[in-house]
Amino acid sequence: MASSKKLSDYIDAIAFKYLSAVDTSPARSNQHEVRSQQIKKVLGDPGSDTKIFNATFIYLGKDIDNPARDESTVSWYDTRSGNPHRSQECALYYRDNLVTELMSEGDLFLIMKKTDRSLLIIIVPSGTSEEQRIKWLFGIDSGSRKEEVVAFQIHNETEIGFSERYILEELGVELEEIDDNYLDLILSKFGGCFPKTKEFSMFARNIFKNDCSAIDDPDHAILTFMNGEELLFRTLENHLISQHITTGFSDTDKFMEFAKSVLNRRNSRAGHAFENHLEQIFLDHSIKYSRGKTTEKKSKPDFIFPGTDQYQLAKENEELRQYLTMLGAKTSCKDRWRQVTKEAELIQLKHLVTLEPGISRDQTEEMKRNNIQLVVPTKIQDSYTSEQKKWLNTLSDFIKLVNTRQMKF
Repeated sequence: MASSKKLSDYIDAIAFKYLSAVDTSPARSNQHEVRSQQIKKVLGDPGSDTKIFNATFIYLGKDIDNPARDESTVSWYDTRSGNPHRSQECALYYRDNLVTELMSEGDLFLIMKKTDRSLLIIIVPSGTSEEQRIKWLFGIDSGSRKEEVVAFQIHNETEIGFSERYILEELGVELEEIDDNYLDLILSKFGGCFPKTKEFSMFARNIFKNDCSAIDDPDHAILTFMNGEELLFRTLENHLISQHITTGFSDTDKFMEFAKSVLNRRNSRAGHAFENHLEQIFLDHSIKYSRGKTTEKKSKPDFIFPGTDQYQLAKENEELRQYLTMLGAKTSCKDRWRQVTKEAELIQLKHLVTLEPGISRDQTEEMKRNNIQLVVPTKIQDSYTSEQKKWLNTLSDFIKLVNTRQMKF
C-alpha cells in the first residue's frame, strides 16, 4: 500500500461548536471564552491550575485565497476553582487576534489537539467547501448545528490518501509522508535529482500496479497511483532537501528562493501526474484521445475525445458534435474550474475530473449553471452531500460514456 498513516497518527482529539452572536462579540478587554466540560476530552482536566497552551488560529474564509493565521496562547481553567461548594465549570479563554476578528455568527469553531500536544483553532464559515471537507474528514454529523460544544477522541483508522492529505495540509497539519524503504530504489533509478514527471509517474505505476486494476476499478486505480506517486515523490524530496539543508544557504533570500521552488514543484508536479495517470487508464481502456492539443485559437483542453482530428471534422459536420467529449483535469478546483468553460467551444457540456473533496453545494450548483459536469472518484464522493452525489459522475461512468461515443466516428 502507498501509505500506512492514519488520522489518529496526527490528531488526538477535537471539539467544535457553531458560534453564537455572543461568541463573536467580545467584551471591552477583547477576550473570548468558551465554557464547556466537553473540552476536557481534548485538553484534559485543568484541576485547580490554569493550563496555558500555544495555539495557531486559522481562518478558512471563502473570500481569502490564503488562510489567515495568527499565533497566540489560550488558557484552560476551572472558573470555580477554590470554591468547594460549587461544581467545576471549565472555560477556554483566548484574546482577540487577526483570526477572531474575522469570525461571524454561525461559523464553525473547531479546537484540534495534535499528537505533539499543540493546538489548532480553526474558524470556518458555514456553507463553504472548507466546512464540508472538515465535517467529512472528522465524521461530523451534518445535523450538528447546535451551539453547545461537541468533543471526541480521534480513533480514525482510515489511511490518509490524497484527499485527506489535501485537507490536513490546508489546515496546516504537517504530514510525514515518506517511506525510506523505497529510497534506494528511487536513487538507483533516477540518481540524486528530480526526474521528469512522466517518467516518475510510470515508475510509480509499476510499483503500485498490483494494488489495483485500472480495468476493473479505474476510480480506485487513479487514487492508488496518485497516492503512490505522492509517497515516492515526498520520499525523494525529503532526501534532496536534507542534502540542501546540510550544505546550508548563503543568505535568507537563497533559503526563501529554495523554499518557493519546493512548493512550486509540488503543485506543478501533482497536476501533471494526475494527467499522466488518467492518460494511462484511458489507454488501458482502449479510449482514443488527444492530450493538450489546440482546438481553436489558443484553447488547449487537457483531453479531447476521441481526438482533435475528429473535433476539426465536427466543425464541418454539426451532427458529429454530440459525440465529442472534453475533459479538464484539476487535482483541486477552487476558482480555476471556470477556465474549463472557455475551452473546446464546440462542446456544450464540459466534463471536469477532480480529486478535491467536499466542494460546496453553492459551487457545484454554479458549475451546473455553467454546463460543467463534475467527475469525482467513488471514494471521494463520500465527502459530498447525498444530493450532490446523485449528480456526480465517477471516473468509471465517464469512461463508459467516451467508449460509447467514440464508436460513432
